[in-house]
Amino acid sequence: MNNNEIETIQKAARIGIELGNGDMAHLSNRVIISGYARIAGEVAAYMHGKKLLDWGCGYGQMTILLGNRGVIPVPYDVIKRPNISKLPLFSGVKITYGDQESALPFEAPSFDGVLSCGTIEHVPDREGSLKE
Repeated sequence: MNNNEIETIQKAARIGIELGNGDMAHLSNRVIISGYARIAGEVAAYMHGKKLLDWGCGYGQMTILLGNRGVIPVPYDVIKRPNISKLPLFSGVKITYGDQESALPFEAPSFDGVLSCGTIEHVPDREGSLKE
C-alpha cells in the first residue's frame, strides 16, 4: 500500500468537504482508503493489464487505485458528484455518466470484468443491475 496514494486521496476529500461535498467523509478516513487500496491490489492480481468496468465509481477513487496497479479501469456512474472539477486528483478522472443502473452505455462484451465497490446498496433495481 502506498502512503502517498492515501494522503493524496485524503487531501482531495478534505478539499471536497470544505466545498460542501457531504458524501466524501469516507474518503478522508485513512482506514477506509486503506481498504480500497487492499481491494485494488487483490483485483489487480487477477486483472492486471485487463479492462475493468468500475461500476458506480463515485469520485473515481477505485479507478485511480486500479490504474496505479496496472488495471485498465473504465469509470461509470449515474451521479455526477458536485465540485469534482475542482478536486485535485479526481478532476482528471474521465467518468462516463449514464442515467440508468440496469442499461449501461457499453457494447457487450466490452470488459474483462466488472467491479462494484460500495455501490449495490444504493441501486433501486439491484437484480436488473446485476443482470446487466
